[in-house]
Amino acid sequence: MSIKKRPKKLQKKDYKDKSFENPFFKDKRQGRGSKSKKYKFKIIIFTTLIVAIVFTAIWFFYISETFKIKVIEISGELRVDKAEIENLVREDLDKKYFIFSQSNLFVFSQQDLETHLQNKYNFAKIEIEKIIPDKLVIKAVERSYKAIWFESGNYYYIDDQGFILEKINNLEALKPEDFPIIENQSSDLISDNSISQSTETLNFAIKAWQALKARQTSLVIEKFIINNEKNSLNAKLIGGPILYLNLLKEPQDQINNLIILHQEQLQADIFSLSYIDLRYDEKIFYQ
Repeated sequence: MSIKKRPKKLQKKDYKDKSFENPFFKDKRQGRGSKSKKYKFKIIIFTTLIVAIVFTAIWFFYISETFKIKVIEISGELRVDKAEIENLVREDLDKKYFIFSQSNLFVFSQQDLETHLQNKYNFAKIEIEKIIPDKLVIKAVERSYKAIWFESGNYYYIDDQGFILEKINNLEALKPEDFPIIENQSSDLISDNSISQSTETLNFAIKAWQALKARQTSLVIEKFIINNEKNSLNAKLIGGPILYLNLLKEPQDQINNLIILHQEQLQADIFSLSYIDLRYDEKIFYQ
């Protein structure tokens, strides 16, 4: 008797809830994710380090006491009290530049201080140097007295550019043998700490005074007088006449003509005259 085998029933496999992964690619994906996290972590560390370095540098160079100006050195032969200049400098140090103090050597503005000093003292030259870590060196050169300017009842020392250097309160210091005295009777008055007359007129007076002083005669110019007459300058001799001078001609030549007139013709009689007109080369008029 033979027994027939019943065929097996094939079962249909259900792949719906199955997932298939390639082990090789799975490992690579896991590695990529790990590396990405490590990279982000390094970026965070690097950024934090950079920020820390920047803030430390700002604190060290601009906020700490390391570069705070502590020493102010002022050099030069100055009529102005150096302590007064130092006080003015410290006023600038107390100012702020944004959130930083001007007392910091790197923040401090040399240009602003130079402008401040020039407006106050009108130096001929000024140099400001920063010396690390905490020193400020100021080298100043004052303008030289070249003449005395008289205007509106006041006397001033001025330089050859016409800058007002100092008001003269002690009238006993007014000596025409030391400096030419110039009286301004014109309508152009002092403005912005400077005379309003041209430097050509001023330097003409200085040269004429120097030329006469160099001859060592008994003639001394008491004062020059500026009025509104064009191209003309008057000079009053001590105990003598008024001189009429031509601003368009050399002052030395006109003074030489005066000396020749004095020595060869007038001598002592020159002091009895009321005026001498030296404005013309060929002729000298006097009375």
